[in-house]
Amino acid sequence: MPTIEKTFTKKRVGPRFSFLVDAEIVLRDGTSIPTQLDEVSLRGCYLDTLEPIPVGTRFLLKIGEGRKAFEVQGKVIYTHLGSGLGIFGQGVVFTDLSAQERSAINLWLREHQ
Repeated sequence: MPTIEKTFTKKRVGPRFSFLVDAEIVLRDGTSIPTQLDEVSLRGCYLDTLEPIPVGTRFLLKIGEGRKAFEVQGKVIYTHLGSGLGIFGQGVVFTDLSAQERSAINLWLREHQ
């Protein structure tokens, strides 16, 4: 069982927008984990997976939606059991954002509001 961060305090810098879109987590060893993006902001997102991902894990997140798909580096900052149906939730902070990635996220958020 993964370490579950129970003392994480939600401190949002900006608003998160709620919507569902399929995505893919690619771990550093090349392992691919299907996921669903549940919320997103300029600084991070919340993901649902069928497998727990340990706090501190760094990965590439591929968010796909046709020609507007983009990739961003992320790091799990907290994880917890979701609805009790074998779903795990992960709070993710985006890391090492380039100006181009930040622009892509801004555009994506504007189009999905």
